[in-house]
Amino acid sequence: VMYPNPAIDKVIIESSVQIRKCEVYAINGALVYTLNECSKTFEINVRHYKPGNYVIRLISDSFIQTKSLIKE
Repeated sequence: VMYPNPAIDKVIIESSVQIRKCEVYAINGALVYTLNECSKTFEINVRHYKPGNYVIRLISDSFIQTKSLIKE
């Protein structure tokens, strides 16, 4: 689960499994943030991101998932 979306200051990600790595990409494909060794619940500060669309890539031992994020 990822909320709020659209986001202004922060995004909270909750998972039932341990997330090993989280990457945030701008819509042009540029990597803008990486977080290693995340927990099952964590926050990403997006306050300084430019408004627009981003892709969040979540990597665990058992899956890779992408989510769309809108920054207001």
